[in-house]
Amino acid sequence: MSATPSAKGLVLLNWLSFLLTLFFNAMANILPINGLNTGQVSALYPNFFVPDGFTFSIWSVIYTWLLLFVIVSSSWLLSSKASQAKRSAAAQLSPLFIISGFVNVSWILAWHYLQVWLSLGLMLVLLTLLFLQFRRIQQATATASAAIRWLLFAPFVIYFGWISVATIANTTALLVHFGWQGGPLEPAVWSAVMMSVAGILALLVGAGLRQPLYAAVVVWAMLGIYRAQQTTTPWLGQVALVVAAVAALASIAGFWLAKANNTTNSSTVSIQ
Repeated sequence: MSATPSAKGLVLLNWLSFLLTLFFNAMANILPINGLNTGQVSALYPNFFVPDGFTFSIWSVIYTWLLLFVIVSSSWLLSSKASQAKRSAAAQLSPLFIISGFVNVSWILAWHYLQVWLSLGLMLVLLTLLFLQFRRIQQATATASAAIRWLLFAPFVIYFGWISVATIANTTALLVHFGWQGGPLEPAVWSAVMMSVAGILALLVGAGLRQPLYAAVVVWAMLGIYRAQQTTTPWLGQVALVVAAVAALASIAGFWLAKANNTTNSSTVSIQ
């Protein structure tokens, strides 16, 4: 059976969304857009939640894995030999992926043109799209084959984890933009509270929902904050290390729980 026009359309839009996102992210630092690279824009809103620069290399992991998603989903959507489960998974994950790509591009433009309110709004839209994608993945993970879990699901779990952390950072940047310094709390204490929120999310999603990659992203973010704060605010760096350790335990627990669960299910998939 040849690929349907709708399948071909999804493949085309998947590639368009991915390549546009990749292009604008590259141009944000090569041109850079509005004369500022992404790190320079972040520096305009100094706060204790911004991680060290190396942390942002996670985008290379996200985009590489999303590229794998686009390649594999294209193959499955267009191939008559792919199983119905693989074609269905690729078809149902593609629409939100396509929309999220265009939102990502819009966020880059808003961020670089210093539209902080708009950038936070777009970040929340992106977070919502990834949450909806995550819900589909969560419903299907227990019965999905290993190929579907690692080639289609994994990049979105990592993406969702990073945008969860980035949303906290974007919110903090907006508050700094308007001169807010933590209200009744010291700025560093406010950052510690936000790190604790990230740690709780790692526990809930990583261990509670058996998604270890989500918790692993939180570990990476906390190590970045530790690196940024270890000399200027040592106690805050220690908080980041504690949260990283909690997130690491959540990731390990999530991995073993997911492994135990997957061995009891068949290799079919059903995304609602």
